[in-house]
Order: sequence, then structure tokens, then C-alpha cells
Amino acid sequence: MRRRPFTRAIPSYRFEVLVADARGDMAYAIGYERFNRSIDGRPVEPITVRSTHVYRREEGEWEIVHRHGDNPPPDPTAPA
Repeated sequence: MRRRPFTRAIPSYRFEVLVADARGDMAYAIGYERFNRSIDGRPVEPITVRSTHVYRREEGEWEIVHRHGDNPPPDPTAPA
């Protein structure tokens, strides 16, 4: 079963990988998803989501089988 990537609807999407590993037919990647998006009719703005992707190799292709995303922690070096 081929899954349609959720990122096709977001042309500016990029995934900044911080760490990744694979064992056999399973793999994971942890990083930041970055894209530009309008939410609830507001102006388009950059958005960052901290996320984990879990992959499984199916018929020779890596497929995302689980994704979790949340807001990144506040930047402690940012001015208050």
C-alpha cells in the first residue's frame, strides 16, 4: 500500500534531521520540520515543528509508518 506523503500540500516543507538510525527494515529520524503556512486566515509565516518519523521498508521502499510532532522548546538564548 503506497501512502501519499503529507508534505505534498506544503511546497516549502523541509525536514532538518538531527539524528537518524536504521536497523533491518525499521528506521527513525528526529529533527525539525520547517515550512511556511497560513493558519486560520492569518498571514503566511514560518513554522517549526519538532518531530519524530518512524519508517518501515515495504517492498524495497521506505515508508513513514508513524509521525509525531509538537512545538519545539523555547530558545533559551532568545531575548525576553
